[in-house]
Amino acid sequence: MGKKPNEQVGDTFSLSVQRPAHQGKGVGFAPSGVVVLVAGGVVGDTLQVEVTRVAKRHLEARILKVDIPSPHRTEPRCTAAAHGAGCCDFSHLDPDYELEVKRTILRSHLERMGKLETIAPIDIVELDREHWRCRFRLGIDSSGRLGQRAPRSHEVITEQCLQFPEVLSAEVARWQREPQPHHAGKELLCAVDDQGNLHTELIEPPRRPPRSHQPQRAKRAASSRVNNRRPSSTQHYVVGGHTFDVTIDGFWQAHRDAAATYHEIIRQWLETINNDAAESAQLCAWDLYGGVGLFIPVLQQCGYGQIYSVESAPVIDSFNQPNVEFITSTVERWVSCEQALTARPQLVVADPPRSGAGASVIKGIAKHQPEVVIHIGCDPVAFSRDIGLWSTQGYVPTQITMVNAFPGTHHFETLALLWPRQNTHN
Repeated sequence: MGKKPNEQVGDTFSLSVQRPAHQGKGVGFAPSGVVVLVAGGVVGDTLQVEVTRVAKRHLEARILKVDIPSPHRTEPRCTAAAHGAGCCDFSHLDPDYELEVKRTILRSHLERMGKLETIAPIDIVELDREHWRCRFRLGIDSSGRLGQRAPRSHEVITEQCLQFPEVLSAEVARWQREPQPHHAGKELLCAVDDQGNLHTELIEPPRRPPRSHQPQRAKRAASSRVNNRRPSSTQHYVVGGHTFDVTIDGFWQAHRDAAATYHEIIRQWLETINNDAAESAQLCAWDLYGGVGLFIPVLQQCGYGQIYSVESAPVIDSFNQPNVEFITSTVERWVSCEQALTARPQLVVADPPRSGAGASVIKGIAKHQPEVVIHIGCDPVAFSRDIGLWSTQGYVPTQITMVNAFPGTHHFETLALLWPRQNTHN
C-alpha cells in the first residue's frame, strides 16, 4: 500500500516527473515519498509545484514554475490553451512524444485494469492535427464575445483554438470585432459539415456548471434548448457511401476524419473474415450503442445480411432497408430480450459511451456466443476494464488500434478485435 501524505493543500516543493498517468498527468514524488499527480507535467520536467488536493494515497498539484523543462516539452501551439482554455491540454508536447505517451497510458491500463498478461501490439493511426474539430459548444461572455469555457468555470476564453476549422476561426474573430452583449450568458452550438459550411444555433446554457470543454464524447441525445425548443439545424456527413443526417445537438465524431477512419479499420478487419458470399446473407451483426448507425455501411459491405442497431435514444432510420432494424432500447435490456435470443449474432460491434459497457452488458453479450467482437472505447480506463471483462468471458484481443482522434489533447479512441480464446486468429 502507498504512503499516506504528510503534505497539506498549499504546500510547495520541487518535483521531478517520472512517468505519465491517466489524463496525461505527470507522476512524481513529494518529499514524504507519496505519489503526486501534476496536470501538465512532462516526463523529464523538474518543477516547482503547489499541492491542490490531498487524497488518501496521493497528492494532486499544479505547476508554479518549470525549473528544467523536459526535452519533450515545446511551446504551446494552441493560443486558447495557453490562456487557460481546456481544449488542447497536450499542445505543449512534442507531437511524436504525445503518441508515445498515449500508447504508454493505454498499455499500462490494459495491464492494470484489464489484467491482461499478454497484450497484442498496439497500432497507432494519426489524424490531422490542426483545424480538425467539426462540432463545438462555445460560450458568450458578459461583453458579448465568443470563445471556449475554461475548465469547470463560466469564464470564456476568447483566443483562437488550434482545433478551430478556418470557417469557425473567422466566426470567432467576427464576434470579437462585433460583440453581441444581448446574447451574454448564452452558448453557441457550432457544426461544420462535409462541405466546410458552418452551422450555428444559440442555446440557453445548462443549469449545472459547465464542464471542461476538453474533447469528449457527447451525449447522443442532448437536452439543450434553442429559444425554448429543440435545435433544428441538421448537418450532412458522408461515410461509406451513405449520407448521415445529424442534428446540431446530436452525437457525431469530433474529428472530421474520425468516422471514415473507424469505417476503414473495421472494413480491413472484417474483409479477412467473411469471404463466402453465398453464406453472407445469413450472417447477423449487432451494432450496439449504434447512434445514427455509423457502422452499418461497413457491416453491409462486409457481407452481414441482417443488422440490428441498438440505441437508447430514438434515431432517424436513414437506411430504409429491410435488413436493417433500429431498436430503441438500452443495450443491457436488449441483450436479454426475446428478440435477441432469436437473432444470434456472428458479429458484435460495441461502441459504448465514455463510461464503457460494464460487466452485465459484456456478460449478456457473451451468452449469445458471437464469433467475433469489435469493441471501441474513448476512455482508456473504461476500455481496458471492458477488455478485461471480455477476457473473463473467453474473448481475447488479437488486434488493438489506437486512433489519435483528439490530437493535442489527452484523449484518444481505441478499437479492439476480439476472438473466442479457442478460435484465436494470429
